[in-house]
Amino acid sequence: MSVATIILAGGTGERFGGVDKAQIRLGKTTLAEIAIATAKAQTEKIAFSRGSDSQARLNLEAETICDPFDVPVGPLGGIYAAAARWNQSNESDYLLTLPVDSPKFPKDFVSRTADALVDCDIVVASYKEQQYPTCALWRNEVAKQIAEHLMSARGNSIREFFDKHSVQFIDFAPWHEQNPFENVNKISDLLSLSS
Repeated sequence: MSVATIILAGGTGERFGGVDKAQIRLGKTTLAEIAIATAKAQTEKIAFSRGSDSQARLNLEAETICDPFDVPVGPLGGIYAAAARWNQSNESDYLLTLPVDSPKFPKDFVSRTADALVDCDIVVASYKEQQYPTCALWRNEVAKQIAEHLMSARGNSIREFFDKHSVQFIDFAPWHEQNPFENVNKISDLLSLSS
């Protein structure tokens, strides 16, 4: 099974005062470095999705790609760029999407979800009642359909894209006492993870 990882790092970090989340440190390590280590534990090909107006490349062990749409469309833009452009040349059949602001993302995500792709297009993480649309394993061919979907979509919601495809949610609660998909959205989240 050939899997590539796209680390979603295109957000504006508004709740952090406009700080680039990828560069935020958790202890001595940036969120970008944590995400790379998580991706390396389960895939060999890794890239960062950044906003088209991103100020800096991350200068890490991963390529940087940008949302290709004239008006950025959020995570769907990064996922599409990875599937239709970057991953196309890497020839991976599957695409793992990993948000840069989820530092506890499971290092066994691919092994826990891969078998479910036999019966569906996208496998998405959940934890108890909470779903995490950007924490997912996609068939690359399905992710390449995002551009066509956006031509008639009501907005840029990943969930609207899911409604047109076969999606399975996998609850990670049996394997994790604490939610591994929680995002770092504000300073209090960072402090909580640091303690």
